[in-house]
Amino acid sequence: MKLVPVSAISAHNYCECQIILRYVRKIRAWTPKISKGISVHNTLETEFLKKADISDTIENIVARAEKENAVFSARELFVRSKDERMIGKIDEVEIHPDKIMIIDDKPNAKAYESSKLQVTGYCIVFEAMHSFGKDIFGAIRDRDTGTVIWDEKFESKGELSEKVRQNVSRILDLASGKASPRPTDIKTRCEACSYLDNCTYRI
Repeated sequence: MKLVPVSAISAHNYCECQIILRYVRKIRAWTPKISKGISVHNTLETEFLKKADISDTIENIVARAEKENAVFSARELFVRSKDERMIGKIDEVEIHPDKIMIIDDKPNAKAYESSKLQVTGYCIVFEAMHSFGKDIFGAIRDRDTGTVIWDEKFESKGELSEKVRQNVSRILDLASGKASPRPTDIKTRCEACSYLDNCTYRI
């Protein structure tokens, strides 16, 4: 692994063993909950595309938002940064005349730190790719209700950003074998894990 998928940050904070199981052993967890999540995600993408009126670069959309004093959205935006050592796909980017909102959709969303770190990771990579001179906000949105349950102005040198970079370094060490995973000590988390049947680290 040379670049860390931003979604791996959330998995890492749930339990480090998931990094080994998914990205080293290449085990794919499949549960009814995961299946439903994929289905809902695809539905959101289909509905978005039905309403989309333009297909353009992010730079041109930002310019259009300023010119027309309007808000535009882009879904499934691919981001990648070698310097930040991350790669991913943002659920939705809202482009306002004066700011940019990076939105991550979560089922039954709560403002867990793992979710905050994941959306902050997307903000870091987005900023590394684009210099628009606008404030960037990270947001967690309930996938099922469409309600934003947490948002915060992104700070590149802030506490969440530093934690993301620490997570990235740790994930790369785990994937390369330089470090051994520390299993969660929360039994209920272990029991609910979608990798439980394949996990040799289970409590």
